[in-house]
Amino acid sequence: MAQRDPLDSLDSRLDAVQRRIRERFDERAEELEAAAAAVRAGDTNALARLRAIAHKLKGHSSDPALGLAAETIENAADAHDAAAALAAVPALVTAARSVASRSRSTPWPPMKVPTGPGRILVVDDDPTIRQVVALTLARLGGYEVVVAANVDEASALCESRSFDLAIIDRRLPGTDGLEFAQGVASRGGVDRTVIYSGSGQKSHERDLAIDDWWEKPMNAADLTDAVRAILARPPRRSAPAKGS
Repeated sequence: MAQRDPLDSLDSRLDAVQRRIRERFDERAEELEAAAAAVRAGDTNALARLRAIAHKLKGHSSDPALGLAAETIENAADAHDAAAALAAVPALVTAARSVASRSRSTPWPPMKVPTGPGRILVVDDDPTIRQVVALTLARLGGYEVVVAANVDEASALCESRSFDLAIIDRRLPGTDGLEFAQGVASRGGVDRTVIYSGSGQKSHERDLAIDDWWEKPMNAADLTDAVRAILARPPRRSAPAKGS
């Protein structure tokens, strides 16, 4: 019986993630059109829905056209300017469908051989972001990646294993990702902690015991380069040896 290529399972998971990305952007485009129609019909809550959809799209793609159109809608909605928000909807719908279309034809790159330390914990409650980050780092960097959907799962993992790096979403259900990151930094179990956020770092957060702060979204190459760079730096702390 022929031995199965160990990358087959990874490739099938990557394909599933790509399929979910396509579905997500197609769904968001339809939601945008529905919300725009509701705004035109006089629904007083529809402008807020339009803004929320635009914000979600911006957080899930680094496409510049999408980002510009989404930001235009956000700013217009904040100013209660329905006409300006509606004017930007076609551009955002087009950009979202373009991202979905590109994901259909973009092949995953070949697996790279891991170099240096490489056990990474990814903590994010969004399953698509969690999988995209994890599988990108496994595929492009060859790292060992473990995922958690919330603080309870991440805490249990840190109790039993040590990690070279933890990439932690800023906003997690039931708690603040920054608070969890600081707790990990004080308790040990993780050598380096990074906050991965859809919003920039605030001035009062710059002195906290976090190794870096990355702003969502990051494309695959930038994410892998950032991980490679932070792993090349000496850790602020050394995770106590735990189970493998």
